[in-house]
Amino acid sequence: MTMEAKPATTRAEYVERGRADYEADVKARPLYPDGTPRKAWGELCAIARYSWAKPCHLGVTSDNPEFDNLPD
Repeated sequence: MTMEAKPATTRAEYVERGRADYEADVKARPLYPDGTPRKAWGELCAIARYSWAKPCHLGVTSDNPEFDNLPD
């Protein structure tokens, strides 16, 4: 039996889900088309981490004011 992931509801949960999604994507496609290795999560700039962690990426389509601003 496969358990579905619980929907993220807090900023920390969105960030963790975004990190997990990014790391799975890197595992599936570790290199850019030019052969350059992709960065680890901790090496990404704040904007790149935000783009993976924002609710829209995780399937949330309603407004979420907590994510209207970039992270510190």
